[in-house]
Amino acid sequence: MSVAADKRRAAGRRLGALGALCLAALLLAAAAPGVSVAVPPTFAKAVNFGKGPVRLAIVTADFDKDGKADLATANATTNNVSVFLGKNAWGSGSQTYHVGKAPTWLATGDFNKDGCTDLVVSCWDTNSLTILFGNGHGGFPKVRTVRAAGASGFVAVADVNGDGNPDLLVENGVNNTISVLLGKGNGTFTAPQKVPHCSVGWKFAVADLNGDHKLDLIVPGPGGLHVAVLLGKGDGRFGAAKYHVVGPGASGVAVADVNQDGKPDVIVTDMTLKSGAVQILLGDGHGGLAAAKTFPAGAGAMWTAVGDFNRDGDLDLAVADNVADTVSVLVGNGTGHFAAPVTCKASVSPRCLVVGELDADNKPDIAVANYDGNVSVITNTTTLARRQSR
Repeated sequence: MSVAADKRRAAGRRLGALGALCLAALLLAAAAPGVSVAVPPTFAKAVNFGKGPVRLAIVTADFDKDGKADLATANATTNNVSVFLGKNAWGSGSQTYHVGKAPTWLATGDFNKDGCTDLVVSCWDTNSLTILFGNGHGGFPKVRTVRAAGASGFVAVADVNGDGNPDLLVENGVNNTISVLLGKGNGTFTAPQKVPHCSVGWKFAVADLNGDHKLDLIVPGPGGLHVAVLLGKGDGRFGAAKYHVVGPGASGVAVADVNQDGKPDVIVTDMTLKSGAVQILLGDGHGGLAAAKTFPAGAGAMWTAVGDFNRDGDLDLAVADNVADTVSVLVGNGTGHFAAPVTCKASVSPRCLVVGELDADNKPDIAVANYDGNVSVITNTTTLARRQSR
């Protein structure tokens, strides 16, 4: 045998040994406790139902206290709210409740502190809010109208003055301002007080960004080119705005700890029509935010919700793509980075979505309010086991 042949054979043995070592390392990593591969989640085909009124917003809660998630939508063209109870098959029927003219958004809270979930509905054309008081059995027999400061758009519920009563923060859509209505705990509210020096583009968020146990405002600015942070004073008032560059089409914000460092981060939905995206601004725990990092979603991205869809212990994002007629699911790796989106077909022009356990299988599902009047329920079929430790 020649010397050259011996060298080739020896080199082959070394490469084979190296390959075996690499394979063994991969197998050990996959089997090691607390280590898992980020597998994209899977979803069933959307179940669409209820086509008719233009549905602009959707919420989920257990309205009848049966342990199953229910849904409610704001129906802009029929001036009412639809309630779908989870004890029934989705699409088998709903209850409707009349509200003010052109309802554009809704949110949940226990406004009279009776232990039952209530609804607040913003009504654009009547410059008002409608409070629907829940009876704990899935019905809303009592109604109250609350005067707003103008055409009411987005509404959030939070205790911004720390008295234990839920308050309302309302977008005044015509003049791009936010008003605060402090709750009294009996289903009534103070007169709206405008947040000074605050211009809002659309959907804002309320969270404690600096860890002082006082809720702060995170607001997308008009034009979608920046996000403003206004630190709360704990009495329903807020400090001066600090601006962070985003955009160019920021339409809403959400808050979650996407890199698992114990500090809330800001998620911006960018509704650029041809190439929608989400932008992540990592929080420093003191009210500051890092520069935005952009991750692609679908065209016309309009709303983002958070959930662990592949059950690996890291937060993922679900985005309503208004132009693409899809929902984009972006899988997170626990560091603030997200993979290319998994796309699910919705109905026509999805406007808003929520995440909840809609089929009692301990996996987060997605419900979508669409402009064509359909509600889309997209159930999670992922089978990956939950991570045990990190």
